Amino acid sequence: MRELVLGHSAFDVNDAFSPPAKTFALAQAMLAIVGRARAAMDRGVAYAELDLMPVQRALAALRSAPAAMFDDRRRQFARSLYM
Repeated sequence: MRELVLGHSAFDVNDAFSPPAKTFALAQAMLAIVGRARAAMDRGVAYAELDLMPVQRALAALRSAPAAMFDDRRRQFARSLYM
């Protein structure tokens, strides 16, 4: 969570500053990941078996998305949760 939601890159023009709405959306996205992971573990899936890389990549793409593409990347992220 620290790297993908709270961390910012001063070298990325789209990530150097995050308005409150974007930060809130990123936090919601992270909570969705946690919720899906917990649900899988409740069904007996071991944490080590969870394939989190696709949603981590989608969250990173969401974080670095330009403002004009943020909604589209948010939809892509939501789809990545159900792949």
